[in-house]
Amino acid sequence: MAPCFHSFRGENSVILSVCCVMAMYYIIMDMSLYYTLHNTSLVKEAAIDDPSRFSPFHPLTIRLLVLDQTNHYIVRPSTEVFNYMTNFSNVFSFISPNIISVTHAFISIVVGKMVSSDNLRHRQMGAFFFELRTWLVSFAGVVFRSQAGRPIFSSLHGIYGTTLNSVCDMLGGVALCVGVCVYAVRHYGRRRTNEVSVGKGLNVQVPSNRVIVFNVFLYALLVVLSYGFLAYFVMHLERFLEKPFPDPQLTDYVSMSLYFFYPTVIILMSLCYIYIVHMNSIILSGEFTS
Repeated sequence: MAPCFHSFRGENSVILSVCCVMAMYYIIMDMSLYYTLHNTSLVKEAAIDDPSRFSPFHPLTIRLLVLDQTNHYIVRPSTEVFNYMTNFSNVFSFISPNIISVTHAFISIVVGKMVSSDNLRHRQMGAFFFELRTWLVSFAGVVFRSQAGRPIFSSLHGIYGTTLNSVCDMLGGVALCVGVCVYAVRHYGRRRTNEVSVGKGLNVQVPSNRVIVFNVFLYALLVVLSYGFLAYFVMHLERFLEKPFPDPQLTDYVSMSLYFFYPTVIILMSLCYIYIVHMNSIILSGEFTS
């Protein structure tokens, strides 16, 4: 058991080290982005038309700012660098962004099948291919902007290719949820009436298959809704913040609104944190133990 324990501890150390490095990288990049944003005009950035000028900070757009750190600082730069180094969008000009979108949609269906497998290695491969699918989602946008001569990372609403890529992206999340649902029903669903799971001093009522499917469905619906509302809000924020204001008073409104938005977000975060601490205290105090 000792060699296994040391091996497990070594793997944990590597994972912890990688997580610490990634966290520091994200913090440094976020601080740089914050400084850059305060010294940059989004209106001027939106007018930049230089495909050779690329960094995670320029040109800044609303759509770039709403990306999560992994997509902003790792996935998207890697797709840009890959396309620049290989000249993929020009050498393989017959491969359209739509073909890439359909490809990552097909991969997502395969991922759904793999994560539902009983084999751990298959589920791990499914997680890897899902990340590959995420990379292709970003790469489809890079190829489109390169072939269309539009280097700015912004939303193009009403265009068939953009809509197709968005639909295929949402399909990827739904396919993953379906695979997780199948696996959860197979391994954690109720096989007998009023089945109870006993472990660690807790008697837990095993959920029915219907409850599991319903919960996963709600999560998949949340993914679709969040994606749709994000696209809607980004569209309007681009209209407000990436174009000159006809009325100078509107600029005062946008500046003053930050004084209301930040307290609101901080209050919501504080309430969520208090709720989490409260739930942890209930669980650790053993109030759920029968």
